[in-house]
Amino acid sequence: ILKVAGMCKELDLAIYTFNMIGLPYESLKKSLETVKLNALIEPLGIQVSIFYPYPNTFLGELCKKEGIIEDVIISNYGEAKSMLKLKNYPKEHLIYAFGNFKDFVRIYSFVFKFPKVLRVFFEKILDFFWLNLKGKILKIFFLPYLVYKEISLRIYAKNLRTKIKNVRF
Repeated sequence: ILKVAGMCKELDLAIYTFNMIGLPYESLKKSLETVKLNALIEPLGIQVSIFYPYPNTFLGELCKKEGIIEDVIISNYGEAKSMLKLKNYPKEHLIYAFGNFKDFVRIYSFVFKFPKVLRVFFEKILDFFWLNLKGKILKIFFLPYLVYKEISLRIYAKNLRTKIKNVRF
């Protein structure tokens, strides 16, 4: 994944990631690995969805067999709800991960640019905040960076769209 992302960057191709959290047997800690992978890729756009167990699929049948499907109605693909009762991923943690995923990706990508000693130190601090559901406190501290990053990504996307419009075949 990292190799292909690097090739895309060399070719100036925009990268978008589509992430799913709340899969059977997943945990908040496992989702953190996905956050960090996204941070290393540094995508232009990030989509996060909570897993939905469709009937007659392998994972849908697994959830049914395990008895982890709850009677919850989900009306929107991007809703912050889950119909699964996961042993290792309480709903509070899942909703937290869903709501904080993108900001943590941006913050980790910033920290990953630090020299190794600082990177390791700050990565451990970020891990603590993620695993202890303290995203709000962290986001307040990094708010200026998150605003700057969002604005710069929007400008980049706008410039990219302009470039694409001007391409002649």
